Amino acid sequence: MNAPQQPELAKISITAVEVNADVSLARVYFCPLVTSTRKAAEEALAAGHKFLRSYLAKHLNLRSTPELSFRFDESLERARKITDLIDTALKTTVVEG
Repeated sequence: MNAPQQPELAKISITAVEVNADVSLARVYFCPLVTSTRKAAEEALAAGHKFLRSYLAKHLNLRSTPELSFRFDESLERARKITDLIDTALKTTVVEG
């Protein structure tokens, strides 16, 4: 099974997956890599949804394949903002110090 012509899929990092108790739904958290945007990642996942689900069905030993729900992972962006604030605070302390 070949991947669809979706080069944007290669620019996405899957950061977490949560599967509900009856394995009917998988929440897939993603973050676009540096060269991609959130919108481009969302579009690529929407376009590749059927391929990804089919791939999972063939490679997982499950009675049924969960429906995939893609969600943007904001934790990396929040962590980056906190790091920037800490760096700014440290620079301010050094200058004033």
